[in-house]
Amino acid sequence: MTKRVKVIGRKTKEPIFTASSLLATAFQFYESAKMIQSVCPDKPNGTPNLKCFKARYFLLGHAIETGLKAFLFLHGRSIDHLKDLGHNLSGALQEAESFSFSCLNDTEESLITDLNEHYLKKYFEYEEVDYSKLPIMRELQILTGKILKEVKKEIKKNSGYYGDS
Repeated sequence: MTKRVKVIGRKTKEPIFTASSLLATAFQFYESAKMIQSVCPDKPNGTPNLKCFKARYFLLGHAIETGLKAFLFLHGRSIDHLKDLGHNLSGALQEAESFSFSCLNDTEESLITDLNEHYLKKYFEYEEVDYSKLPIMRELQILTGKILKEVKKEIKKNSGYYGDS
């Protein structure tokens, strides 16, 4: 059964999306990954804790995906188009770059490419993953924060609003 969302005196079955609401969701995934790290820390050498590494990679990937989609939505892409992008982090990044999203260097873009190989195929959900072939978790977490902060700055610049998260 579909719940109805009441918006300014009218009822609709369609959720109301904004770039800010998409980014707020991205920040939730990001903060959740950080919370997992606080209770399930990496080993001193930087190796992820095997008890929870899949969840952290998945959440960071989803934060990046949703953050980039917030950026694309801000620049006129429809929700249907964002859904058509699927879970392709590299594709979303490439499209965002066509709208002047340029805060990443080549090394950071390669982290996204490396993560995308596993994220797109849903290995974190259904397959065994060789963590040695994944980006370093600490670097990916820093990169995710950087992407989300850049999108937040763009939303503030273009719409004049972004609620605190």
